[in-house]
Amino acid sequence: MIEYTIIGNFQYKKQEYQALIDDNRRYYFLKINNNQEEYININEYIALINEFKYKEEPLLILNNNKSKKKKLTPKIIIGGILITITLSFVEIMNMMAPRKDFYSHTTDYSNTSSYVVEVNQDEYDKAQKALDELYEYIEKENEDFKVDQKTEGYKLIVIYNNDELDDIFNNHKEDITYDDIIADIKNNPDIPEEYKEIYIELANNQRKQYPTMDLRIWHYNLQTLKIKVVPKMEMQLKAVSGTACAVYRVDENTIYIAEGTKLEKGTWDYQVITHEMGHPERSLLTKIDDKDIRCKFESDSGHGTVVGESMNSLITLRSYDQDEKDIAYQFQSNMIEIMVDEMDNYTYQDFIEHNLTYFEQKLNEYNNTDEAVEMIGLLELQYKDYHRNDFEIDESEFHKLYDYIANMYYRNHLNPDMTREEALKVRDEFIEKLTYDVPEEYNVSIEHLQEYFETYCQSIGLSLDEYTK
Repeated sequence: MIEYTIIGNFQYKKQEYQALIDDNRRYYFLKINNNQEEYININEYIALINEFKYKEEPLLILNNNKSKKKKLTPKIIIGGILITITLSFVEIMNMMAPRKDFYSHTTDYSNTSSYVVEVNQDEYDKAQKALDELYEYIEKENEDFKVDQKTEGYKLIVIYNNDELDDIFNNHKEDITYDDIIADIKNNPDIPEEYKEIYIELANNQRKQYPTMDLRIWHYNLQTLKIKVVPKMEMQLKAVSGTACAVYRVDENTIYIAEGTKLEKGTWDYQVITHEMGHPERSLLTKIDDKDIRCKFESDSGHGTVVGESMNSLITLRSYDQDEKDIAYQFQSNMIEIMVDEMDNYTYQDFIEHNLTYFEQKLNEYNNTDEAVEMIGLLELQYKDYHRNDFEIDESEFHKLYDYIANMYYRNHLNPDMTREEALKVRDEFIEKLTYDVPEEYNVSIEHLQEYFETYCQSIGLSLDEYTK
């Protein structure tokens, strides 16, 4: 028996349901008929997960009573069979519904790529057929993902890209300039002078790199942004982390910095501070005209935390120092940087202006494949594998991700007319960029990276005579 918190009852397609959530923020639903609870079928579960994912709970919940607890054995009807499901099954279904703590930029996603069901042997074939259909459904969801449009409900507006800001802010992208940003910084009494200098430097650097970037969210946030230096314990409570030295809380539009943190270029503290100072360029949670406004810039596929944090590090750090290699989310940032550098249809400006589904779409477009959701999922899964002691995945599972990134890099840097020495130089530069300062615990297989290099060279007719590893 699993203990769930009852979020409340809601109506969906004229049917009453009850939404519940466990301690790991995984959803479960019951059907309510004549005040009696019933288990739902798999089609209802998929539909409800998608409704919660796209429209947010406030649009659905009628009775928000979070004090009630309920113990039940989660079951779903699959192929006419009432199947007892494990939490791993619930987790795979929830992969279509992001569980990010929206108020803190330190919380991880938790997705998985497997599930287990318990059925009687004589029902196995019928259940397996239903589960095969479920796999096909999930695969189709990943293939047909799209950029959502603005969702508007009772006192809530969710936006998915900056084009949808026109009506909310009653202005246009071109109306806000970098001069406005610098004026916002200078005129804000809640930003200490030493941080004003850093922010102005960031604005001037980004003016050179991204002169047409949409600055409206940054402009809006800077007018009320607070930067507070607080005792370490208070900061860590705000960050829900025992190791962070700074955090941006979008719900408070405040950057908290632990006392004693060094504001000195070249230090890790400095990188963390500038990383957090980058979040207000893109994150928004506010109230305008009695409506809650929320930017939902992660991916509709359920990914976003690690990719978003990596891109945020890259756009801020590269604006300060193009040659600095040490960076937050090091391995993931290495991978994202290689991908973005090789793409000709996406820049970090797009990261500021769109949700991460747009990045996945541009990856698919650039590579002429439909693998982007899977690759980003592997990238975030590897981060989870490294940081969670209760999660273990064989390193070979990530070789497909390495090959995907290598293919993007080699396509632009290798050609059949190269000499062996020239090709080896390209290979070594790629491996250095990919694995720079990556902790040993990731166990990245250099041997596999070398083998894929050979495979790629053969595929384009590049001869590697006398080549040895």
